Amino acid sequence: MSNDSSANALDTMAAPLGELIAAVGRGMADAQRSLDAATIETIQALARADPSSKNGEERGLTMLRQMGYQPTWYRIPELDAEITASLSVSKAESVSATSPLRLYLSPVDASYSNRYDYNLEAATVIRFKVVPVPPTPQAAEMKVVPPIVGLSASKAGERLAELGIPFEATGAISPGNTVEATSPEPGKLIGPGQTLKMTLASS
Repeated sequence: MSNDSSANALDTMAAPLGELIAAVGRGMADAQRSLDAATIETIQALARADPSSKNGEERGLTMLRQMGYQPTWYRIPELDAEITASLSVSKAESVSATSPLRLYLSPVDASYSNRYDYNLEAATVIRFKVVPVPPTPQAAEMKVVPPIVGLSASKAGERLAELGIPFEATGAISPGNTVEATSPEPGKLIGPGQTLKMTLASS
């Protein structure tokens, strides 16, 4: 069998060690992202809730917000992995004087052992741990800009104060003014130290 054919067969059967470990890390990140997305969805629903609505769900969300309810953040603390595998070393083609060596790993199980007549006792056991970095305090203090465009300036100010979002307006807040636009826009995130800017228009 030629070197090219051997390399192709190896690529089909195995994966570079780094890629396999990275795939495990990505799987953990995807799971964490799903948990975070569910929490963010709840935060956004609380921010969008209209206290004047007669809808039961909207009123319930408004009540939770007024009570100071904070959705729970779930975190996967760490992941311990153990892989029984067959290791192979292949020299990759390179135009440089020295060709880099690539370490390939083929997960070994009963099916692999029977197919390739591989002695399981000769397999290598690889153990590693994936540990997430906890979010920074700044990330934990991020807030979602509520949908206040079209509301009266006074009502919008009350909503922002209730959510703890500092703001400033282009003019005096009076009963005759309404919110024409905000920066950042509704639904966007605003971080600690940022001030929301409201553009007011006369009714």
